[in-house]
Amino acid sequence: MTSQRIVSLVPSQTELLFDLGLTAAEVVGRTKFCIHPADRVRDVARVGGTKNVAVERVMALRPT
Repeated sequence: MTSQRIVSLVPSQTELLFDLGLTAAEVVGRTKFCIHPADRVRDVARVGGTKNVAVERVMALRPT
């Protein structure tokens, strides 16, 4: 099975993904508002805000 590469654009969903046990290797992108859990999102690339996503940054992260 291929590992997932997720870019989360919703803060509550980002938190849920980590609560479900995903790692920064799987959650590869987030918005500047996705700040929880702080100790785990600090290593995840930021791709802008929830309403002004930098599409080129998202594509560079190669989400699945």
